[in-house]
Amino acid sequence: MFPDLLHLKGAMLVLVLLAATPAAVMGQELKLTPSLAAKEEYNDNIFLATGNSVNDFITTLTPTLDLASNTERRKADLSGGINWLNYARHSGSDAVDYFGNGTGSFQIDERLAISGGASYTRNSRPDQLDPVTGLAINSENRTQSCQAGGSYMATEKSKLSLSYSFIQQDYSLSSLLGSRQHQAAADLSYTLAPQTSLETAFTFNRQLTDISKVDNYYATLGLAYKFRELWSLSVNAGGIYTNSDLFVGGDYDISTRDWGWVGNLSFIYSGEKLNGTISFNRNVSPAAGMTGSTETTGGSVSLGNKFTYELSGAINFGYYWNKSNQGQFSVQEIDEQTLELNCLLHYDFNKDLALEANYHHVDIDYNQFRTRASQNIYMLRFTMSHVLDM
Repeated sequence: MFPDLLHLKGAMLVLVLLAATPAAVMGQELKLTPSLAAKEEYNDNIFLATGNSVNDFITTLTPTLDLASNTERRKADLSGGINWLNYARHSGSDAVDYFGNGTGSFQIDERLAISGGASYTRNSRPDQLDPVTGLAINSENRTQSCQAGGSYMATEKSKLSLSYSFIQQDYSLSSLLGSRQHQAAADLSYTLAPQTSLETAFTFNRQLTDISKVDNYYATLGLAYKFRELWSLSVNAGGIYTNSDLFVGGDYDISTRDWGWVGNLSFIYSGEKLNGTISFNRNVSPAAGMTGSTETTGGSVSLGNKFTYELSGAINFGYYWNKSNQGQFSVQEIDEQTLELNCLLHYDFNKDLALEANYHHVDIDYNQFRTRASQNIYMLRFTMSHVLDM
């Protein structure tokens, strides 16, 4: 039932061993949290189609189980569950999906720490958006990932971090290409003042499909600054070199070399009740399901407020523009703009019971095809959970 999980057995075994450390360890905290969520939604375009849209009511039941084990030096978390989807009028889209995730970290000494993680997700919804680029994914997909890293405090003010991650995505729709992504990064941060830090990073990313290989080399310099207690600013910018080998005939017969720039800018406000973020970013990212990578330019605005102890709300707006000329980063041309709006109200009856109302809107312009897709989702979700101390 889970054939792809064989790739993750080593990483998951390490996480299980971390979580299963004997309870007699000094200061260990072990918690088991079962939960059940029931969601009812009205979706006016269940396939995120550009032509005639199809609407339906969708019921989703999500039982999950989370195990957290923490000590003064070690943290481990294992969680998993299923999503049971039932469509009122389109039973052919009914599905039982599943997901699992594990993370762990260990503080070897005062300066040196290591961490790792692994996850697997099967998602059958045909109206998904890639969380990094906002590209539409009109297919069941299976995503598995694993990552490992470490950090070392060289001095009281400087820290070196190294990381590696692997992501594999596969799709049931034959028109979408599966991909494998490797990323390695080295990051050096230096504290200039109590509220100011400087960061430099070097990153290598390789994305592989059956007909493309795209290598990205990044070098960025960043600054993080906190001012007036509630406000903070984060900015980083740098250059990127992209080497694209695209397979069309017998061998990789289209090769391109590109220089560009990448960056991220964020303003963050964190108040006692009110919080908000304004951000802008530009990057070269893997194009989910497509033949290579895409240049992604985007921005987002989010605002949240805690009205009372029980009631909170949030509004999030995001914009993505994905652009790649044919033969630049991808075999096919990509020119897709996505607007996304999410409005949320959340009410906690107590620590175990919560009710959530949500409105989600998406607009996608496929400029290369001169077509457009739009979707509105109205949703209610009731969640029950309980923390068991073991």
